[in-house]
Amino acid sequence: MKDKVGFIILFVVLLIFLFSRNIDQIFLQNDAILNGNVTFEASVKALEEENKELKELLEYKENLDFKVLVTKVKFRDIYDFKNEITILRGSDDALEEGWALINEDGLIGTIKRVNSTSSVVRLLTNPESKISVKINNSYGILETSQGKNIVTNIIKDENINVGDKVYTSGIGNLPGAIYIGEVKETSLDSLELEQVVTVALGVDFNNINYCLVVGAK
Repeated sequence: MKDKVGFIILFVVLLIFLFSRNIDQIFLQNDAILNGNVTFEASVKALEEENKELKELLEYKENLDFKVLVTKVKFRDIYDFKNEITILRGSDDALEEGWALINEDGLIGTIKRVNSTSSVVRLLTNPESKISVKINNSYGILETSQGKNIVTNIIKDENINVGDKVYTSGIGNLPGAIYIGEVKETSLDSLELEQVVTVALGVDFNNINYCLVVGAK
């Protein structure tokens, strides 16, 4: 009798063990399906946003007065995030150093190095970037200092106000009238001889995908 009861208990334990394993498998399969669906939906959403961005860029391209090439960001080093990006255009597309990279929000940077099928772009947020700009009737140099984008070389008597638009000057290699941003703040330098103009850039530098390459003027 004891042997019979022991056998029944053992049999029940075995069933519970097998059943619990099946339950685990079911849950694992459901999790895999769920995660797969989430990944698929995220991919679809990303593609939709990318297509929307490209469409807006192409519409913007049609309204430009100068010739441009559409390109896409190929690579961006997380450790050099604010300094450089690599785009999918190069010397095979007749690109040259110093050309501008823009999107519908304004100037992104200038081409630093050209390879056959790709180019490295120096971003406006790079401390090595220096761009000749125009604010109203005043000319200055846009650069990055201590994490801020500022325009220098403007004498204190020039009429610069918060909200004024900042454009490329047309002095140098870049075409003029490319939008850069707007004046956020003005102050005087330590000698109180020149204005220091802080600029809010138009481009969202955390989200750069499709761009336009602008050749020399």
